[in-house]
Amino acid sequence: KLSVFWWLIGGLLSILLNLELVPTLSILGAAITQIISIAFISLGILFTSQTIIRLRLNGGRLMVALGIIVTVGIFIASPWHESPLISLLLKAPVGITVSIFVVWLIADIGAKEESTIYFGDSY
Repeated sequence: KLSVFWWLIGGLLSILLNLELVPTLSILGAAITQIISIAFISLGILFTSQTIIRLRLNGGRLMVALGIIVTVGIFIASPWHESPLISLLLKAPVGITVSIFVVWLIADIGAKEESTIYFGDSY
C-alpha cells in the first residue's frame, strides 16, 4: 500500500519536472526528470520497507558501486556501432559483467559491523 503512495507522488513529481524542464532542455530535461523521479520513488520505497525488513548496507561499498555504475553508464551511453542492434550486442557483456560485480560488491560479504550503515531505525 505504501509503495503505491510513493509511485503516485513520484508520478506527480515527474509531471511537474517535465513541465519545467522539457520546454527548456528538451530530451535532456526528460532524462533528468526520469532520473530524479525514479530516485525519489526508489528511496521512498527503501525507507518505507525498513518497517518490515531492516536492510544493512556497507556505506563504502555502496559509494564505490555507485561510482562504478555512473562511470560505466557514461562509457556505454554513446553508440558503439552504427547499427543499434550490434551496438546493444557489444554493450551487453559489459552491462552483465558490471551488474554481477556490483551485486557481489554490495552483498556485504565479510563487511565489518562498524562500516555498515542502517536505513531506518538502528537495531
